[in-house]
Amino acid sequence: MKRLLIAAALAFGVASPALADHQGGHHDHGASHAAISQARALEVASAQGVTRVREIELRRGVWKVEGFTAAGRAIEVEIDAQSGAVVKRELQ
Repeated sequence: MKRLLIAAALAFGVASPALADHQGGHHDHGASHAAISQARALEVASAQGVTRVREIELRRGVWKVEGFTAAGRAIEVEIDAQSGAVVKRELQ
């Protein structure tokens, strides 16, 4: 299991105010088969309202992004790693 800083992903061109609370987890379960990069998944999550990322992982063909909205509400967004389509968006 690889651990990556979300800040590193942001450095690769994610155009969003998403900031990591701590070191996020990136579980490489099929990353070589993902058409959507981690940076692109973060862009999609940002468009869905994620402004601060807590964790991101790729599992079974789905990027799972957990974080917070600008209002401080917990949010989870799941993105299909092949198409980039949002398959789940949950505010808590």
